[in-house]
Amino acid sequence: MFINYTQKKIYLAVPKTGTTSIQTYLIENLNNEENISHTQVPYKGNILPRRNMPKGREGDNKLSDLDPHLTLQNGIDSGLFTKDELEDFSIYAIIRDPVDRFLSFAYHQMQMYYVNAKKVPEGSDVSFAQMGKTNNDIAEEYLGIIKGEIVSEVQKWMSSDYVIQLHNVIGRPQSDWLIFNDKPIDKLFSLDNCEGLINDFLGEEHKLTYRYRSEYRNHEDKTQLDDSLLQEIKQMYYKDFELYNEFNRKP
Repeated sequence: MFINYTQKKIYLAVPKTGTTSIQTYLIENLNNEENISHTQVPYKGNILPRRNMPKGREGDNKLSDLDPHLTLQNGIDSGLFTKDELEDFSIYAIIRDPVDRFLSFAYHQMQMYYVNAKKVPEGSDVSFAQMGKTNNDIAEEYLGIIKGEIVSEVQKWMSSDYVIQLHNVIGRPQSDWLIFNDKPIDKLFSLDNCEGLINDFLGEEHKLTYRYRSEYRNHEDKTQLDDSLLQEIKQMYYKDFELYNEFNRKP
């Protein structure tokens, strides 16, 4: 989460919506801007500590594990701002196609699973496409894991409880971040317009050149997901589908 207390702007880092690219760019282009603060942020393999938090707004260390992806309610609970103060803030975030976001998260998790379960060598650059895995295969395997249907295989890597816990934190619906007080936040941008968010948030023109990918995903794979898989994803993220459809209807 990035906060400009002077201009009253907040950027929410919704998982799997280009946050690493955006946060990396913001960190490298703050130019010691004292008005902008941030909570813990992942940066090129490290975790940067909180920056420029005004006295009395340092946050609650009990939320440190969630820091890179705080929701507005997390921010209130940890003392970064009050609910009343938020009335005067513009809230920024990216919204992503819910199916595409689910696939991105599934590929990211299954990449770690395949390495740690010794299905591919550590440090391997073997892609799922080279293994003959389609989007449908990855979605089906991942749903099987989080539903507890592949428990014995997952336990070769780590406990199924951990996989499910991580899904419940990082794989939560976007609406957990994007809806507050029963209404959408006011500054939503599409995934292909990360640059527009940065320009609006910083108040000046910037060119986003850094793009981060952490998944061995075949982005050319246009495999249609089976109807049953698609329905499961829609049930998990029904609010996200409503929000995304409403976002795309706006002129």
